[in-house]
Amino acid sequence: MEQEQPYVMIEGEPASADGQSSLAWKKSLAWLQQTQESVSISGEWEQLPVLLVHGLNARDYTMTETPNWGRIPARLREMGTSVWFSNHDSWNGNDHNAAQIGEAVHQVIAQTGAPALHMIAHSKGGVDARRALYLPGVAEKVFSLTTLATPHLGTRFSTTLAHIPLVVHFVVAPIINAIARTQGDPHPDSWQVLHDTTLKNGRFVEEEYPDLPDIEYRSYAFVAERPHFHLTNPATMVMNMFDGETDGVVPLRSTKQPHRTIVHVVGEQKVTHDEPTDFHKRDIKFVLPNGTVYDGAPDFIASIVESLDADWRATQESFVETAKAS
Repeated sequence: MEQEQPYVMIEGEPASADGQSSLAWKKSLAWLQQTQESVSISGEWEQLPVLLVHGLNARDYTMTETPNWGRIPARLREMGTSVWFSNHDSWNGNDHNAAQIGEAVHQVIAQTGAPALHMIAHSKGGVDARRALYLPGVAEKVFSLTTLATPHLGTRFSTTLAHIPLVVHFVVAPIINAIARTQGDPHPDSWQVLHDTTLKNGRFVEEEYPDLPDIEYRSYAFVAERPHFHLTNPATMVMNMFDGETDGVVPLRSTKQPHRTIVHVVGEQKVTHDEPTDFHKRDIKFVLPNGTVYDGAPDFIASIVESLDADWRATQESFVETAKAS
């Protein structure tokens, strides 16, 4: 299978990326100092650990066990990748979850001794992860953040619901919170979740938590080859009425980022928002703008990790060559 190019495609056009940014070089320096070896590339860190960050209404068992992500963890481990899970709350706000994800980053680095890691986040987990990068000491331990079907810009549907607080805040939210507690969330706050997915919060995140220049960002949106049949999926019908084309949950317009790639998902059955996490373990096709086809989510995610690791190695090699020449 053809390997994805090191940098993503933005709706068919190459995206620029700086593999030698200041923080990346600091990571390289710290890595070389930690190894206390001669200036050379250590095979031990040719692959960085991966932290998988779930979205709304999903939960991990621990940082090493999860019911999420289907066959993806096993596929990555076959490649020799160390795989971890964020184990953050399912129904809570960006700030609360960002703190938990930041702590997970620290724990993975402490457990593995790696110089940095890749974060791959699904849905709302992508916004939580973006916020986590701004917490003290987190960004310097993260080489890349890849978001999958993330509502970066918020949704009109959530914005509308937030304007009817008497029903949502006092009736619907308490019911959701009660169910979330029975499923393991200690302090669920579905009202805050709603506000964190509004258009207003989307603008706030874009302004106050922009992409850091020293992190490699990638963002993927997913479009079904055959749109959902709305009469059999009322929730999608309602979402589409408010926000236009969606992946079943997240509007395509909400995923827009400078580094976005739109991926077409092709399958015999109706495809959903959860397909990139391999939740249903279906062998459907993921088609990139450059024509590359992956047979299922495990191969698609594996290709992303391979490409990110290639970028990591290129950064180290550039640093080593410069260090040798100086």
